[in-house]
Amino acid sequence: MQGRLTLAIETSNPTAAAEGSGMSVALGRMSEVGLEPLGEEPVRAGARGRAAGASAIRVSGGSGGEGDDDLVPAIHRLCARTGLGPTDLRGGRVAVAVGPGGYTGLRVACAVGKMIAEGSGAACVAVPTAAVALAGDSHGERVKRAVALASKNDTAWVWVEGEPDASVGRVLCAADVPLLASEGVRALIADAHLPMAMREACVHAGIVVRPPALSAAACLAASAAFPDIDPADLVPIYAREPDAVTQWRARARA
Repeated sequence: MQGRLTLAIETSNPTAAAEGSGMSVALGRMSEVGLEPLGEEPVRAGARGRAAGASAIRVSGGSGGEGDDDLVPAIHRLCARTGLGPTDLRGGRVAVAVGPGGYTGLRVACAVGKMIAEGSGAACVAVPTAAVALAGDSHGERVKRAVALASKNDTAWVWVEGEPDASVGRVLCAADVPLLASEGVRALIADAHLPMAMREACVHAGIVVRPPALSAAACLAASAAFPDIDPADLVPIYAREPDAVTQWRARARA
């Protein structure tokens, strides 16, 4: 089956790796017939990066040391294993999981995606991480689901399956969980950072909480539902204004 070659990048939520998810890259061909997966390669964080639950992504392509991420080397390994390269992406797509998620990981994944697309003549695809989470959810029971990402303090960014735009969520707290239940949500895909109060509220509301399975393979599958965009338009989705921006605004007012 021939089709458009697609490179998928999923590094949006590196701390989910402890739950069976993991940063990775994948290649596949998209056609009218469907998706033909060609391969997937993990993006390995160094020991310091794993301990911190963060990703200090270096784009130089070097092997790196402790604490370095190897996003670009992982892409090199995947291309070598599949016998494909940047020239094969001409006319294809670079799909990036754009969040919400980790601030640095999102920005660097978008930068790498843009760089590869511009250099190869491919289009970009912005895939909301909520859509990746749904694509990776292989639970047999079909119920209405919601995805919680970017938990902070007592809140989390939540998107409900069926809402038209997976890039637009709501910042909710435990008091809002009954509202999700009233909307028919019966499963919440959320990582270990989901506030305990929200987790307990889900139990009382009859909503099952299960961990996400984020991967480049899931990003690849989800990307079929999203349009091509110019590489210049590939930007992260932030659940909230970044702390650095908030602090800058506070200093400007002082």
